[in-house]
Amino acid sequence: MNFLKLFSFVKKKKKPDTSDENTIEQKDKSIAEIRKKYNFLYAMLTETGDSLVNIVKQYLEWLGFDNVQSMDEEVKEGEDFQEDLQIHLANNELLIIEVKGLHGTSKDNECSQISKIELRRIHERKYSNVYALYIVNNERGKEPLKRQMPPFTETQIKDAEFAHRAMAYTYQLFNLYFEIETGIISKEEARNALFQKGLVDFRSNFKSIGKPYDYFKNKREGLGFLFAGLALLFQPFFKVALGRVLWNIIDIVVAVALIFLIVRAFKKEQ
Repeated sequence: MNFLKLFSFVKKKKKPDTSDENTIEQKDKSIAEIRKKYNFLYAMLTETGDSLVNIVKQYLEWLGFDNVQSMDEEVKEGEDFQEDLQIHLANNELLIIEVKGLHGTSKDNECSQISKIELRRIHERKYSNVYALYIVNNERGKEPLKRQMPPFTETQIKDAEFAHRAMAYTYQLFNLYFEIETGIISKEEARNALFQKGLVDFRSNFKSIGKPYDYFKNKREGLGFLFAGLALLFQPFFKVALGRVLWNIIDIVVAVALIFLIVRAFKKEQ
């Protein structure tokens, strides 16, 4: 992953001497380029207000949306509050987006604010269809992995489903960037996911290859133990020190096994 690339560049730097000054200069340049490339992703996890809106706008443009417009610039003194972003879609459709950066999690009225603006846009009768999306950078003072995920209550998610609006959070978008970069999901699939109702699930199209419990239940103990073991091996809480060579072998074997199981699962459905 590219973060490991940044770490590698920093680790390999040495005290300068006449023989490797050019090498160090090249590595400094590479480090600067990597930091610049991913700076907006880190900012998406820390910023709020107009700064966060502009970063999300940049992200959505990278995702492939055209005509992403910041609406706060259009609000004049005394006028009603508007959505933060608008995206004009094909067939005269419109996606409106509310973006918030919070130290905590969203209140009910913060989640539903975008629905009020959606009704306003519908009654304007300018668009064939209007979609609403709420994006939050929750608990922005905490490390991402210590934040509540998802940062919405079950009631808030159900209310969003009933109101036909979508909800997402910036840590999702952060991870989505690397899933797209590595080919796990396409930009088109990611864009389409933003039109879901309720909590956005960018992995809704992923193929399930089963759970350990299901394998044990169906008396397929071998696969059950395999997946239970993989869950323990790759869990993020305790480091399993096996050495780089052994980890590389494990990664290759697991990748081949998963590809085999996915292909077999698809063939069974055909």
